This record gives sequence, structure tokens and C-alpha cells, in this order.
Amino acid sequence: MNSDLLVKETKEFFECYNDIEFLNNENVSTVFISGSLLEGFGNENSDIDIFVILKNSHFLKEFINRVKKNELINIIERRNKTIITATYEERNFDIEILESGYITEYIQQVNVLNAYAADERYDLLHRMKYGKVIYNEENFYKIFESINQNKFRRIHTQTLNTYYAVKMHDIHGAFKEKEFVTGYFMGIDLLNLCIDAYLSIRGETNPSSKWRLKKINRYDMNKKHNDLDIKDFIYDVYKGLDLRNDLIMKKKLKNVITLCQKINTEIEVHNYDL
Repeated sequence: MNSDLLVKETKEFFECYNDIEFLNNENVSTVFISGSLLEGFGNENSDIDIFVILKNSHFLKEFINRVKKNELINIIERRNKTIITATYEERNFDIEILESGYITEYIQQVNVLNAYAADERYDLLHRMKYGKVIYNEENFYKIFESINQNKFRRIHTQTLNTYYAVKMHDIHGAFKEKEFVTGYFMGIDLLNLCIDAYLSIRGETNPSSKWRLKKINRYDMNKKHNDLDIKDFIYDVYKGLDLRNDLIMKKKLKNVITLCQKINTEIEVHNYDL
């Protein structure tokens, strides 16, 4: 779907819900839409995700008290963000409201490589790459341009560095004990971490595992001659799988271990290039 149509639909949504339109005032830093549709992964029935960045929390309390009166709007309050869900013209809208200081804190951590992809703010920074601004472009780009994108692409490697040695040790332990099926699934878990980290340094920073194949397909379309063939790797680890055959599972486990090592080595090389 055309991004301009999504912006138009979102503005109509704001106009329909007068309480939500209350957001457009001086206490709001910026409002933008993003999500799988804008990233090219979703379908015409996908939700539209709206991100509202506030200047302070005082306005948030006032806003929540106001929208609670509307029975058509659902509100989920968490420690550092508020989520509002509503439906308009058979499409679901998910609104995430966060304070600018909370986001700035994470950006500072990203820019010194002291951040992790498991942080909920990682997803927001990724969404900004595909965001379309609804309110206050100047503030949106001020935030977006403060992100060191090279460092951001390496955040997944931070997660991998944290877990790689421990997970690989456990996998080798399972192999030694001839627990080939257990080791295989442990290896697949590590392989997915390796793939996510490798794709991330190549610009595919979406943290959701449900879009992993979509990310691989897009990477595959744009990869260069010397880039890893991730699709072939996946085919190799699943081809001819037989969980009841120890000889096959032993071979598969060896294959997974080799691929993890190969991707991890490639990540280490490319990390120096960023």
C-alpha cells in the first residue's frame, strides 16, 4: 500500500477519534507512523503503528484520564510507555506513547555500543528508519539524525557476543553426551541469533523473528558476490532432517555448529568495517 495513503488513513483516524487528536499540541515532540506495511513486509490488512513522543509525562497523565472516557479505546499502561489500541474502518491502530528523555537515554547508549536489542526502545529506533511523519518533522529528524546508524546496526552483535560462547559450550556438551536432537535445536537457536546479527550489520535491523525470512529474502536480492548465502545455510540445516535417526542428527548438529562459526567469524570481520 502506498505510504501516502497510510498517512491519509491515519489522519482520518485522528479526526474520527477527537480524544486522540488531543495529542497534537505543544506537549508532543513528534508523531509518526511505521510498521510492516511501510517496511514492505506486511499486507493490506496489517495494523498501522503510531508512535507518539512526548516532551514530558505530565501531559500523558492528563491525556490518559481523557481517553479513558472513550469505551472504544483500549489502554495498556506500562512502566515507560503507554499503548493505546483502537479500530477505524476495519483497520487496527496501535499507538505507543513514550517520553523523549526515555528515547534519548537509549540513543546515547546505542552511540557508545552499550545497548541491547532486547530493549523495547530498539524497536522504536528501527521503526524510525521507515517512519512517515504525521506531526512535527523537524523534531522527528532531530531525533533520527542523532542515532549513529553504524553503531545501531551492531547492537544485535552485542547480544550475540553475550551469549555465543555459553550457547556454543552447551551445544558441544550435548554433542559429547550424544544428545544430538537436543544439541541440534540448541544450535538452531544460536544459528538464528547469528543470522539476526549478520543481517543487522547489513542493514536488516528489524528485531521481530516473524520477519526473519522476509529479511533474508530482501538481503538475498541485494547481496554481493562474496556475501554469505544465508538461504543455502537454512536449506542445509533442514534438508533431510530425521529426528529419529542419530546418524543423521549427528551430521546435522555438526553442520549447524559449522554454520554458526562461519557466520560469527564473518560478523567479526564486518564489525571492523563499520
